Amino acid sequence: MYLKLIAIIFEKILSQKTINSLVEFAKLNCAETYVFSVIEKRIIDNIIQQNGRKREAIQEEQVGKRWFEAYEIEEIFKSKGLFINLSVAEIETDDDLAGIINKTKGDLLILCEPDETEIKNIIKLFPSLDMPVLLFH
Repeated sequence: MYLKLIAIIFEKILSQKTINSLVEFAKLNCAETYVFSVIEKRIIDNIIQQNGRKREAIQEEQVGKRWFEAYEIEEIFKSKGLFINLSVAEIETDDDLAGIINKTKGDLLILCEPDETEIKNIIKLFPSLDMPVLLFH
């Protein structure tokens, strides 16, 4: 049984199936759940290159989107009688992500719909993680 779950959401809107799986897993384990929606610096850099907008404007827009999506997930948790801790973080390096994960001191890390690059980056962190990793795809 896991008492403290850490769920990482990467640059996407999660499918209802993934959200339901996360809710059910938290409910089955009666677990305290921390959801981090991460914004990777490389994504912001790509947007800047594509449209030439200022970094601050793009960062603000991306943070707003992540919070909106996080609040939608929170409402689903609340409707099931569950509480979650939400956070949005911009990360530049794998160490930034490792810091978030290790500081939270969870029992299980859940990766929510990561793409191939995100999976490769997380695999690099395995030696520094002190918990099992579960993939919701």
